Amino acid sequence: MAEDDRPGLANRALLNKIDKLRELNAKSIELPQLVVVGDQSSGKSSVLESLTGFSFPQAPGLCTRYATLISCHRAPEKHVAVSIIPRSDVDEAVESRLRAFKRSISNLTNEALLRIIEEANKVMGIRMTADDTDSSLQTFSEDILKIEISGPEQEHFTVIDVPGIFRVPSPPLTTDSDVALVRNMVQSYMENSRTIILAVLPSNVDISTQEILKMAENADPEGMRTMGVLTKPDLVTEIATQDAIKDLVLGKRNQLRLGYCVVKNRSADDQQSTISDRLAQEKKFFNGSTWRQVAASGRCGIGSLKNRLSDLLMNISKKEFPHVKADVAKRLDQCRSKLESIGPSRTEQSSQRIFLGKMGSKFQAITQCALNGYYDSEIVFTEVPSLKLITKITKMNEKFANDFWKKGHKRPYVLLQCHPPSCCVTVNSPC
Repeated sequence: MAEDDRPGLANRALLNKIDKLRELNAKSIELPQLVVVGDQSSGKSSVLESLTGFSFPQAPGLCTRYATLISCHRAPEKHVAVSIIPRSDVDEAVESRLRAFKRSISNLTNEALLRIIEEANKVMGIRMTADDTDSSLQTFSEDILKIEISGPEQEHFTVIDVPGIFRVPSPPLTTDSDVALVRNMVQSYMENSRTIILAVLPSNVDISTQEILKMAENADPEGMRTMGVLTKPDLVTEIATQDAIKDLVLGKRNQLRLGYCVVKNRSADDQQSTISDRLAQEKKFFNGSTWRQVAASGRCGIGSLKNRLSDLLMNISKKEFPHVKADVAKRLDQCRSKLESIGPSRTEQSSQRIFLGKMGSKFQAITQCALNGYYDSEIVFTEVPSLKLITKITKMNEKFANDFWKKGHKRPYVLLQCHPPSCCVTVNSPC
């Protein structure tokens, strides 16, 4: 069996092309992608950590102030590369500085990753603490931090983590404008029609009150591309709430076509357990008597969630890739037409003189055609009919003749010849 056809391993070539397009940050091209959204403290980071096998630093202010693109690839050796994808509206100097940031490490530790992310925050101008009073700093950024993870056990999997939405600012670190900025950022990712929305929701909170679900419903009214991920089931002690969670997972009461999955991640105090330890703990939890009913649904546990997401990402990539190619081709044609209209580079005086000479010759040729009525030789006469000069003059003459014929008046007069010429002549008196 070919490597790309192994179960659970997505087609690398296709997803690599999409990742390269995403790195170019072409905002006018909507790309197939998987975006994780949720409120702050909903368990997003723990879900991402379990999906990618990548331990995120728990220090405050890191990996939460901008979108983070996590791209996993299979490779013979472990390797992590970190870079920055600038936002689309940044000036050239800042873009060059952001793209110049590249860090690579093979022996990844939390301390090393923490140091790299702190450096990335400085490059992006992120305000880390309330003590940072520099006016040029910002609390949130629309730049994207890209983390590429390679290893022998990695599958090709790409996911985008966006900042968690919040409602109450914490001056001076966050303001009302930051609340709106994060909300708009999350909304813009969800509105992409080629995005699978992974809405992370804590099980111990009433689902109907979760704003992220309302935002997802606005972006995806039919629920065709939204999947709910329920976290923290171990914190649910009431039987009624447990039954409500089970009904969601079993599809008895939900409006999401992709349904719900439930996962149990490590607690905030658990900093020592490995990924395999957590998977074993999760499996044991769902095999307990309380959750055994839904364990057979194939929607419990991080392994089941990852398989479903890999299939969804691959399916939407295959489905949308022809449309992406068409969009790229259309955009290229528009850029080529714009470049052709601008003409070749004219940085030297000689090329500028040649350009002006050609422009003058072109103007002269068009003028001659306009005067002689040779309209077929220049397309400009089709685009701007008013330039057909001789036709316009002919029509003006015809109009003048018609007006003169219809509106002109006759006046009788008598021409008298005087003898001798020096006499005073009037119409009614003889010379």
